[in-house]
Amino acid sequence: MSAVIDWQELPDGDYESYLQRLRIVELLLEEEISPEVKKQMREQFCRDHHISLRTLGNWLARYRRVERQG
Repeated sequence: MSAVIDWQELPDGDYESYLQRLRIVELLLEEEISPEVKKQMREQFCRDHHISLRTLGNWLARYRRVERQG
């Protein structure tokens, strides 16, 4: 079960982090982008934001799961 988020109460930094996550996830799901370019994007994002590829993979899986339920 998902918790309801009060976007008005979310600190600006957390909101910006959420937007960055959403941007990279949506880019990586674009069918027009080649797998090689997606790999480069994933690796660069992980380096820039100090996260693991596994974390990014979890974000993608969560996004896909929510979209299917949508």
